[in-house]
Amino acid sequence: MELKDDVDILREVARKNIKGFSQLIGMGSEVKGLYSKQFQDDVIYLLDDGTLLNIEFQTSVPEKSTMNMIKYYSAALQYNTNKTVKSLIVYSGMDLSREHIDNLMQSTDFFPKWFLFKQHDADKILSNIYNKIENNIGINSLDCCNLSLILLFGSNRRHFDVISDAFDIVFGINSISFEQKENITNIQYMFADKFLSKNEREKIGIKHGKAKATRKIAKNLLDGGYSIEEISKVTGLSIDEINNL
Repeated sequence: MELKDDVDILREVARKNIKGFSQLIGMGSEVKGLYSKQFQDDVIYLLDDGTLLNIEFQTSVPEKSTMNMIKYYSAALQYNTNKTVKSLIVYSGMDLSREHIDNLMQSTDFFPKWFLFKQHDADKILSNIYNKIENNIGINSLDCCNLSLILLFGSNRRHFDVISDAFDIVFGINSISFEQKENITNIQYMFADKFLSKNEREKIGIKHGKAKATRKIAKNLLDGGYSIEEISKVTGLSIDEINNL
């Protein structure tokens, strides 16, 4: 997956995991799916009532001119589709608070909804998912979305500790396929490139490489006719993990 920047990554997650991302932004019960391939460069969700939700991703504090551009785009979208359009600004930076948003709103007559990643607790999210695994409760789309974007959430710990725990949790999940694990960890690694030092990125990369190599060996053994029990003994993977290859 070749993505240019944070916004591209977020768009990719929002398009590929519609159920999880819509739950994350608090719209899970209302979203029917993506609206029209005609707007493939944007993320526009179709809601149950026929309304369109235009999602705008921001990585830095928007200026008044940016807010006006979003406003005019939403107005044009409403005119061209003949549908009511709502706007949601998804902010992935760390330097914006609700107080800042109130100040922004005073400088413009555009009043969209906002979602701030940093107001969600990464450690609480990881703890909840870990408890699910411990109690053999299945991982859902929202959990996968949260694990993918874990570095954007707030935490008092180092980014390296957060992503290390998230990475270990992903490969400890037996209820999702290896392909799903690869998708999640690929996104994690992309954000790690932004938040981690070179040395820390290398450590995560080594961990990622070892996990990938182990599962490749297991897949080759499985294709070669070895029993699941034999493969488990050789690779250290659980029977469920091998079944999900």
